[in-house]
Amino acid sequence: MIVFLGSIVIGDGNLIEEQVTIINTHPGRVLVIGHCNVFEIGAHVEAISIDSNNVFEAKTFIGPNVVVTDGCVVGAICRLTGKEKLTENIVIYGEKCSRRIAFEKTAPQILQLDFLAIILPNYHHMKVKSK
Repeated sequence: MIVFLGSIVIGDGNLIEEQVTIINTHPGRVLVIGHCNVFEIGAHVEAISIDSNNVFEAKTFIGPNVVVTDGCVVGAICRLTGKEKLTENIVIYGEKCSRRIAFEKTAPQILQLDFLAIILPNYHHMKVKSK
């Protein structure tokens, strides 16, 4: 579900799984989501902005005062509710939302997108609009 008080612009190559909620709670401001981000099952995102190559694992919560930079990983069930700008390549994990900097940049999820592009047509019959 995508809900907005302001506009939302979603870049290329983003993977948004089921039960994900993306909300722009900032009237008059555009929520820009960069490229190649992964929003796993049940993630709830209200961030000010989201750059590229981030992973939001299952049931994460990103509050309305968070700026997400490039290459961040927010672990399953982690909640970010305060006002903050995440450092590039930060990994947030565990029940106490511990933090560390990743040694390597997060790889884009191109292989997962390619796999889904091959598999999904076998299970979801899409109707093509005739010209």
